[in-house]
Amino acid sequence: MTSFKPPTFFSGNVLKPDEDNRDYQIITLANGLQAVVISDPSTDKAAAAMDVHVGHLCDPEGVAGLAHFCEHLHYHFEVSASNLEGALDRFAQFFICPLFSESGTDRELNAVDSEHKKNIQVDTWRNYQLQKDLCNPKHPFVKFGTGNLETLKDIPLSKGMNLRKVLLEFHDKYYSANIMKLAVVGKEPIETLVEWVASKFSDVKNKSIDVPIFSNDALTAAELQKEILVKPVKETRTLTLTFPCADTRKLYKCSPSQYASHLIGHESNGSILSLLKKKGWAHGLTAGNSGMGARGFEFMRIIVELTETGLENYEDIIEIIFQYIALIKSTPIEEWIFHEAQAVTSIAFRFKEKSSPFAYASTLAKNLQLYEPQDVISGSYLLEYLDRDAIKADLSFLKPDSFRTMIVSPNFDTTGWAEANYYGTKYSVKDFTESLKKRLLNIKLNSELSLPEKNTFIPEDFTVEKKIVENPSTHPMIIMDSPILRIWHKQDDTFFVPKANIFFGITTPLAYQDAKSCVLTRLFTDLFKDELNEFSYYAEVAGLQYLFDNTAGGMTLSIHGYNDKMHILLDKIAGKLKEFVVDEQHFDRIKDQASCIKMFEHCIGIWLAYTIHHADTITQITQQFMFSNEQKLAALEPLTSGDVQAFYPSLFQKIHIQQLAHGNITKQHAIDIGKILVDRLAPTELPESQRFWSMPTYKIPEGYLVGTGMRKQTGMMSYRVVVQSERDPAYLEHRIEAFLAKFESILTDMQPEDFKKHRTAFTTKMLEKLKNIGQESSRYWSHINSLYYDFEQNLHDAEQIQHATQEQVIEFFKRYISPNSTLRHKLSIHMRSQKNGQETGPEGEAILKGSIVLDESTDLDAFKTGLELTDYAKPIKPVETWLSE
Repeated sequence: MTSFKPPTFFSGNVLKPDEDNRDYQIITLANGLQAVVISDPSTDKAAAAMDVHVGHLCDPEGVAGLAHFCEHLHYHFEVSASNLEGALDRFAQFFICPLFSESGTDRELNAVDSEHKKNIQVDTWRNYQLQKDLCNPKHPFVKFGTGNLETLKDIPLSKGMNLRKVLLEFHDKYYSANIMKLAVVGKEPIETLVEWVASKFSDVKNKSIDVPIFSNDALTAAELQKEILVKPVKETRTLTLTFPCADTRKLYKCSPSQYASHLIGHESNGSILSLLKKKGWAHGLTAGNSGMGARGFEFMRIIVELTETGLENYEDIIEIIFQYIALIKSTPIEEWIFHEAQAVTSIAFRFKEKSSPFAYASTLAKNLQLYEPQDVISGSYLLEYLDRDAIKADLSFLKPDSFRTMIVSPNFDTTGWAEANYYGTKYSVKDFTESLKKRLLNIKLNSELSLPEKNTFIPEDFTVEKKIVENPSTHPMIIMDSPILRIWHKQDDTFFVPKANIFFGITTPLAYQDAKSCVLTRLFTDLFKDELNEFSYYAEVAGLQYLFDNTAGGMTLSIHGYNDKMHILLDKIAGKLKEFVVDEQHFDRIKDQASCIKMFEHCIGIWLAYTIHHADTITQITQQFMFSNEQKLAALEPLTSGDVQAFYPSLFQKIHIQQLAHGNITKQHAIDIGKILVDRLAPTELPESQRFWSMPTYKIPEGYLVGTGMRKQTGMMSYRVVVQSERDPAYLEHRIEAFLAKFESILTDMQPEDFKKHRTAFTTKMLEKLKNIGQESSRYWSHINSLYYDFEQNLHDAEQIQHATQEQVIEFFKRYISPNSTLRHKLSIHMRSQKNGQETGPEGEAILKGSIVLDESTDLDAFKTGLELTDYAKPIKPVETWLSE
């Protein structure tokens, strides 16, 4: 492009958080494309995102998933800050003249199909599509948005359709500059970024199309007052009430739907959830706009996580929900409730911290579609005024004859049930019983239900103790070290927000002696959180939350958020820890809880959600003390509330605590915080040898390795590959080995300049700047928790990598990873689906030959006795190195 018309500049000011020093400019190009441009001189990453404002509701008939597929051929991106201009140029071409090559189309078809297949066993996706399937058949909401090979290849081919041609037609029809919104984040001055955007995106065609708006009849009388019964994949029980309601996106400055959502979803005494818990019917409840709607229609959803007895009494639960709705409608709209929500959202916006440029660009591109230009950042936060009429109009949609339910339970007998398309979900649809209809038409107020009290946890003091330094510290210091309590502290010297993060690692040897003590400790932490929930929920609403979980070494307690009233929450927690009494009914509910069974699965990242059993099995084999789910479930079965009551005090008799206090918190305040916990618990000290607990790892004998990315355990690191597929696991391992063998030659043949580029990219990633105080706290705590205290590990590792030669990497690969190595150690976990059975092909037989095979009948404890243990974790330097003066 040689010339372009200058853009129109938004003359107003974009509302920004207090500590946001970035420059913003909103422009509209001559072709109608609107963009928000963000200049951040301190960023080490740049990003861009385009929101095209067209989704799967616009898919043409007979090509389900086309919009999603088209999106797969576009992208939002993040690059090194110095590479933005070239990346923007390439990015713009996707919207100006997309290739949609035959080879690219086939590749992305398989990517879309793989995405769908990984969702098939996920109940969230299954239930979402079923909700869509059972809507008004004439409404576009019923469309299958993800798509798969059948809908994007087989069906179009059977109708004589050329997919590439259909893609180009869809792109030509809907991808119009006048409804697109672009966000760009870079380190360059605003003027430069604006010029780049205008020069590169002015050729995007403006087809002058209207933003699609859909009718509000996705659910009609024919689909309402229905009961949808669903059998899930997992052990979950839920009751979902879905109400069709108005699309109130344009009313974001008063957000009327937030009033009902806040009250119905509240968890304090007198709430729906509080009453359901007392009856032993529910574990949790959420309420709010579903996010499933689009311009023109929306749904309000109330989701109750049921106990088994709650499932038996689901009609009573529905009645209680409508009793609470009646309470809200019969009570004058409370101004103080709105002002509390206004205060909380205003505080959250004022002290909003940075996120990654990638996430930020994506968010702002979407926000430009929803909010006025000056509100592109604040629109999802600030409430400007109370509109009682709008709230009443929103409440008017919550009526007994205008909703339907979805009841999910693994106990259902599915004989004679229907099977849904795409996911194979088993379901049945029934009319509401006449008795339920009658009960809902004659709702009376329930004296056990009440509106929440005023929230005393909303922070008032936002004073920030700014510690200005030329070079921010890279680690905390020890400011107190006693036989019971070691306090690590770092006052924030970077982000300057009125927030702090406090971590307590409580070491107690009784927490993990055997499977029974492990289960008792977990039951105690779950019961404790459940008991304190009605109090702590107020703090959570106000931006102050705590976490309390069992670990292999004891327990971890942490508090995060605004520091103003942090001590009040901790004092309540500490007092409760000392005087906890197990409630019999609560115990039965927690023990029954489906998550009580799943709680023993150690999730190590969302990317491993489908391979968690691999991680669990690896941990069982490689760690000294690790109990299987079967062992823990067997220990759980006979336990009573009395067992927990008798056990839990012993957890705190002899303990050692490691505390990290980081953020807007002085040394003295950090010490006072630590003393609150110690004074309340009044423990005795642990023997010095037991104070700093870590779990040794078994060294896998020759003939084994580990399996995606990097896996770290005490004394051991490993390279891991995880593949999920319909093929037999032994065949997959054969393919992994073939890939590794090929990769050896790729590594050997790599040009030196290419190796240097990879090395630089990797070190750049390692040295990426922390975006907020939470990331910094988490990094410090992970190093404290590991007991290595290697706070500058990323700096040291990056320096080592920057000096690593290609020959060294090749030698490392040949020794430890290559299939041809006689020195590598490898551990393979094969998880077969019940569907595919136990057959192993010739490639699998070759893989298994010469291996030590452990199966379900293997006694892992006996097997591990023959393995060598690694050493315990030890600090990389003497602890005295970190003592504060």
